[in-house]
Amino acid sequence: MDNGLDLKRRRVMVAAGLTTAGIATASLFKMAKGSTDGGTLSQSVGMIIPEKGDPVRGIFSPVVDWPFIPIHAILMKDGRILTYGSTKQGFQSGMFFYDVWSPFLGGSPNAHQTLPNTTRVDLFCSSQLNLADGTVGIFGGDVTVGSSDSTGYSINAFTNSSITIYNPEASDASQQLAKQANQMLLPRWYSTATVLPNNEIYLQGGTGGNTYPEIRGVPDGVHRLLNGVYTGVYDDWYPRNFVGPNGKIFGKTGASLFEVDTKGNGSVRTLNSTAPYNPFAAGSRGEAVVMFAPGKILVVGTGGDARTASVIDINKMETSGSGASSTPSVIPLVTATSRLNRPRTWGHATVLPNGQVFVNGGSMGYNELATSSYTAELYDPATNTWADGAVAAHSRMYHAISLLLPDGTVLTGGGGASTPTYPGPEFPVNANAEVYYPPYLFNADGTRASRPVIDSAPAAITANRIFTLTSPDAGSIGRMTMVKTGSTTHSFNMEQRFVELNFTRQGAQLSATLTNDRHQFTPGMYMLFVINVNGVPSVASLVRVDPDPVLAATATRTLRIMPMGDAITYGYINLPGTKYSGYRAPLQDLLAQANLNYQFVGSMYAGNGVYGIDTHHEGHPGMLIADMTANAASWVTAAKPDVVMLQMGFTDMLNNYLVDTAPSRLRKLIDTIRAAAPGAKIILSTLAPTPDAATQARINQFNAQVVSLANDEAAQFKDVFLVDSSTLIPKVGVDYYDMLYPNDNGHTKIAKVWRDGIVRALGSPFTSKSA
Repeated sequence: MDNGLDLKRRRVMVAAGLTTAGIATASLFKMAKGSTDGGTLSQSVGMIIPEKGDPVRGIFSPVVDWPFIPIHAILMKDGRILTYGSTKQGFQSGMFFYDVWSPFLGGSPNAHQTLPNTTRVDLFCSSQLNLADGTVGIFGGDVTVGSSDSTGYSINAFTNSSITIYNPEASDASQQLAKQANQMLLPRWYSTATVLPNNEIYLQGGTGGNTYPEIRGVPDGVHRLLNGVYTGVYDDWYPRNFVGPNGKIFGKTGASLFEVDTKGNGSVRTLNSTAPYNPFAAGSRGEAVVMFAPGKILVVGTGGDARTASVIDINKMETSGSGASSTPSVIPLVTATSRLNRPRTWGHATVLPNGQVFVNGGSMGYNELATSSYTAELYDPATNTWADGAVAAHSRMYHAISLLLPDGTVLTGGGGASTPTYPGPEFPVNANAEVYYPPYLFNADGTRASRPVIDSAPAAITANRIFTLTSPDAGSIGRMTMVKTGSTTHSFNMEQRFVELNFTRQGAQLSATLTNDRHQFTPGMYMLFVINVNGVPSVASLVRVDPDPVLAATATRTLRIMPMGDAITYGYINLPGTKYSGYRAPLQDLLAQANLNYQFVGSMYAGNGVYGIDTHHEGHPGMLIADMTANAASWVTAAKPDVVMLQMGFTDMLNNYLVDTAPSRLRKLIDTIRAAAPGAKIILSTLAPTPDAATQARINQFNAQVVSLANDEAAQFKDVFLVDSSTLIPKVGVDYYDMLYPNDNGHTKIAKVWRDGIVRALGSPFTSKSA
């Protein structure tokens, strides 16, 4: 069983002011020095370091209560920690509460701000990142049953495609968490989010969305699928993804290693890891994985006893095999570290300011309390060896967190969280936390070390630019490092990366240049540390690294396209012997080939015969022009399209409904669209023919007037572009399945008509750019 103190006894200890390892709980988390400035943590704010500690193993603080089990944690730009993931009863659900903790207020009553989740989005098992505008993006999650915290719990559903935004600067606390109007293109439960060098967000995996990854564009926040990257062959649980030195995504899921190029429609290749050393053959979801140096990734907790650790060096890729009969195999260099001292399945790996890696928690098997590892370990990349750290009071396994704080300590907490239908000892209710104080905070005799101080540092820096900071201790500084602020859940920190900086010294000034390797510093918030010659780090300055201007220019605006029409736009039933049963599927492929970053928009979702694409649209089977006009303003206003693909009138012609005045009704619809989306391009199509002779006669009359109408609108407003769908051959078995609906040939022809019209209307402003 867990060797930690039970909750009641812990509370008695705190109330009595008892100490552990020389730390008084009453003074555990006091503000050391400094203040907050404009929502950003100043460089000198930190918690009080204990007067006594272990200079070899470090020490853990006493256990402190948390409002719930912290399953997700992210360090924000103002130095506070956002956590969420369970109910106050300890069941899995992120629908009811979230918490913001101020480390510089520590254990005081004001340190925690626990707020209701008014969005009613279940954030459990989502992915979370700091966005470029300083907010936190939370992607996907679960579905909760039950209407209150006392009865609700997540049911492991795969249908949550929500995007939830936390804004730390919102003046009204009730408005800090908000559901974004647009959603992801696919639902994602257990996905990974990664900031790309151009500030876009790469989202992969998650049950329900493992077929294709998607990109969140900047600055519009519009999402697009990478239809050239099929990831269904890889595990969907929190892919261990990193931006590599070449700017591509390097990923690991279980036994698989892969590389994704996100440019254009994207591409993916599986990497070989079979030689000379392959510790991943069995595969595991419970590995702790972290990039501890540029291009070097530590994988912890593999092997039959979960005591194997390895380093994947993606700086060193080898290619084997060549010739017509041999497929080249790309092999990253994989080497073993010394063996871990303890099992680490679902353990946690955290990079420290000095480049070492702190590993805590885990067990032999999945969430086994009997084999749980309470003793932490420290990995030293210089020697490739492990050493024991301090002993924690509680197990930290599945659903726990580990997060580096700006003062160089590590917040560890959580673990457990099940459902009322699946309780058990392997899911302890660890609604608590412990702070780890690494050895570098103490002198050789165990007394508190004197720390160097950063007096001033820039708020923002850019790669390949010189920046300067000041320190009264400049003469004793031996190292300068940067660690990206963390975002962690399920034994994986999606953001942490460590970089050592070269610097020069002049008086109290230290000047450094971010490397000109423009992929090494992905944009976002970093903790900037100076470390003295004794190895003691300062409290960090939080600085924003902006994207390299060359890379920022590769972020292309995502085109918002609204397919609007009736049955043909919707896509008919899955007809026997057909692949598409709708034109939107082949149109997707054609737009990708044209290098357009796009997103289909509309209030309708899916339709039939649509495979692996963004399936939003405004296709309404059986709808008349007048009915579309009555609803168009609200639909178009909500979707904010850049392009509207308009093909309306078939239902009017089919039903012989006021044929002579149909063009005037169509003009009114165009006026409605224009008013709701000023500046949008309206691509107007004639109606496709039909094998039914009577209906075709009316279509011919209507199409002639559509051509005239389009010419008038284009001359007056410059926003209408005519395309012609009347070239299909109206014969069953040629371009049609039956008397009304096209077959694959017909849908492909219609898709080509739309593609040509979109490219002609837009020209080059929305074309993808390459780095």
